Amino acid sequence: MNKIQISKYSERAIVVTGDTKPVKDILRTAGGKFNARLTNPTTHTPIMGWVFSKSRQNELEKLLTGNKISFDVVTPENINSGNHNDYIQDPGEIAADNWAANNL
Repeated sequence: MNKIQISKYSERAIVVTGDTKPVKDILRTAGGKFNARLTNPTTHTPIMGWVFSKSRQNELEKLLTGNKISFDVVTPENINSGNHNDYIQDPGEIAADNWAANNL
């Protein structure tokens, strides 16, 4: 199985991406919600992933490690710099941001 990645989604959420299909039952049981409408912050292409509360990250990492599931933790370098292009945004949020930029 390919590695999966745990990335910061927002101040209160993380997202698990990669080859998650083989471990979907574990992710669902751990409280994750699958979302097929995320956006890759670098390429701006659609991606799919499991969204979790940020407060559950340590628990999730222990669960994956205990089940011998390989994963990487990825933190965008500019997450606190004010450059919000490093966040993985929902397409609805992108549309709202674009509307606000053009209409306010």
